Amino acid sequence: MNKPLALAALLACSGPSPQAQATSAQPQRVPPGPQCLDARHVSDARQADPRTLAIASGISQFHRVTLATDCPGVDTAHSAQLLAHDGWVCGDPNEFVQADDQRCAVASVAPIDGRTFAAMARQADQADGVATLDTVKVQGPQRGQGFRGSPSYCFAPRFVRSWSADPGGLLVEVSRRHPGGHGWYRVELSGSCPELARSPQINFRSRMDLGMICGNPGDVVVPTARPEGFANGGLGAATCNIGAVYPTSKVN
Repeated sequence: MNKPLALAALLACSGPSPQAQATSAQPQRVPPGPQCLDARHVSDARQADPRTLAIASGISQFHRVTLATDCPGVDTAHSAQLLAHDGWVCGDPNEFVQADDQRCAVASVAPIDGRTFAAMARQADQADGVATLDTVKVQGPQRGQGFRGSPSYCFAPRFVRSWSADPGGLLVEVSRRHPGGHGWYRVELSGSCPELARSPQINFRSRMDLGMICGNPGDVVVPTARPEGFANGGLGAATCNIGAVYPTSKVN
C-alpha cells in the first residue's frame, strides 16, 4: 500500500493508478513545455501566499505555481488536487487547484531551483499559525517563534552519509531512508570557514532544537578535529554559521 503524501501535497486528476505505477514500467513522460509540472509526481506543496504555491516533484524538481485569484487554505484543505490535461500543469487554460470545495485557476507555472523552493517553504512554515500579540516583556531565554523544520527543505543530521567542502560551502549526501525524498542538500555558509576543508569529520547543530538543519538562525556546522595551527580554546573558534540549506538534484 502506498503511503499518503506529505501534508499539503497535491495529486494529479488523471493518470495511471498507484498500483499500475508500482507494478509496471512506464515510458518516460515528455513535458509539453519547458515550464510544465508533472502533477503525477508531486511530493510536496507549500502555500507561500494566497496566490502562490511552491511545489516539489520528481527527483528534486521544483516549480512556482501562481493562481489567478486568491485561494487561501490550500495547504490546510482536507483534499487538494491539481487538475490538468494528462497531468501536466503548464499555466494553460482549464488548469486548476481544487482544495475541498474551492476551485482556483492556475495563471502561470515556472521552474525554480532548490534554494528558492526552500526559501518559499520556510516562509510558509514560519507564517503558519504565528499570531500577532500585544507587546510583552520576556525574561529568560527566548526561542524563535514560528521556526519549523521539514524534510522537504531541511535534512536530519542522523541521515547524513557523506559530505564534501567546496567554495560554495558543503554538499551533503543523505541516506535513502531520509523522509524528504532528496538525496543531496547544499549547505551555504554565511562566512568563510577554512577549517572544514581540513577536518576529517563534522557535526551539525541546530539552536532551535528541531532535530534538523534548515538554515535557521543558530544552525552551525562544527569541525570535530581542529587542524594544526588553529587555537584549541573555545568551541566558537571553529564553529561555522550556516546561511542557507536546500535540496539539490545533482552533484556539481
